[in-house]
Amino acid sequence: MNESQLQWYKAENQRLTQQVEQLVRDNHRLSASNKDLQNQIARLCKLLDGSAVGERADACMSIDGGNL
Repeated sequence: MNESQLQWYKAENQRLTQQVEQLVRDNHRLSASNKDLQNQIARLCKLLDGSAVGERADACMSIDGGNL
């Protein structure tokens, strides 16, 4: 392996490391947003005191975000 290949691998490793770090930050941000959204939905269902009715006229019994 010559010096230019070694430099390329080092630069590529650095670029990929930065990309992974950004993806981890994005994942944490999205996870926090998801948790906040689930909490808001749960509060709304609680405010409606069990009378929440979904799009298919089903009572709001559980929050899983599957139909959002």
